[in-house]
Amino acid sequence: MIRRRHLVPFACLLLAARTSSAEDVEAKDRAAKTACLAGDYVKGVAILSELYVSTNDPVFIYNQGRCFEQNHRYEDAISRFREYLRVGKQTSRAGKTNAQKHIADCQALLSKQSGTSSTPEGSETSGRDSRTAKERAAKKACLTGEADAGVALLADLYVDTNDANHIFNQGRCLEQVGRCADAIIRFREYLRKTKDAGAVSDGRAERHIADCDDILKKAKGGDERTAVSAGPRQGAAASAAAGDGGADFPGISHGVREPSTQNTMKTSLPQPWPGRGLRVTGAITFGVGVAGVAAGLGLALAANKLASQLEASPSSYERSKENTRASYATASTVGYAAGAACIAGGAILYYLGWRNGREYSATVEPMVDAQTAGARVQVAF
Repeated sequence: MIRRRHLVPFACLLLAARTSSAEDVEAKDRAAKTACLAGDYVKGVAILSELYVSTNDPVFIYNQGRCFEQNHRYEDAISRFREYLRVGKQTSRAGKTNAQKHIADCQALLSKQSGTSSTPEGSETSGRDSRTAKERAAKKACLTGEADAGVALLADLYVDTNDANHIFNQGRCLEQVGRCADAIIRFREYLRKTKDAGAVSDGRAERHIADCDDILKKAKGGDERTAVSAGPRQGAAASAAAGDGGADFPGISHGVREPSTQNTMKTSLPQPWPGRGLRVTGAITFGVGVAGVAAGLGLALAANKLASQLEASPSSYERSKENTRASYATASTVGYAAGAACIAGGAILYYLGWRNGREYSATVEPMVDAQTAGARVQVAF
């Protein structure tokens, strides 16, 4: 009996550990999504691989495909979507249809990249194709850290088209490699050109200028090396948060492509049910708590029965029976307290999972000693 009475508190502690694991999965999932939207598909896919290995949930393979797709790596995306269809034996029909649609979209875009799509002949088409090729080359140069080459290509594009978006893209290219002071100059030039054209700024340039200013301040007097280490991450993340697609440049067209294939991971990406881990853990913890209370009730009945026997026959008093009765009574108290703690903790965890959307932390700590038994619950919103 001495060992059994510790089972319920141990179960509660085990479930608390599982809750922490569920929160870790959600944090990694958010980190992967951020990396993919910021153009760091290598990091995003690596995190999603870890999540699949630890959870065996095929949705993370699907998310790898979306990460590759939104970074224009269509062959890799097709491979991951097909793997998702292969391993997702219990995937819903809608999920399979969605994956097949993305495969078709990637194949179409891949075909356009390789030049197999038919295009009308003529000097206008040739010029548009040339600009598209330069835009793609500029984007690739900027994403691979060759900022000078990317900026030069964008300068040629501005001269050819007089489109101020190319000046904005020069700022983004410099921001991505951490050259924030130069980036601010290009963003301000973009604002001047926009004002001269009689247009109203949409706020993108101002946000990037503010981000670059913050990076330079954190670099302690403009230390270029510190700015390089801090710039790409914050700049890309701020760009993703502002809704301009991370590594994607505004104003750059890539042939005829569907907007739905660009940076729609937040809307089209099937995610694990938000807060599902907390709700499931809360329900299990609540069930364990009910079992603990039931066990405590059973032990209390057993203790009362022995007490009645001892009172009915005082002459046949036995020390062993009294010890057993006391053990039952103590175990009953522990069962009641631990069960109540698990019920309360389970209800709180389920509620937190249901809320899902606010930062919180919850701790359920059983407290048992020779005199009392109970639990301490701490919740922060």
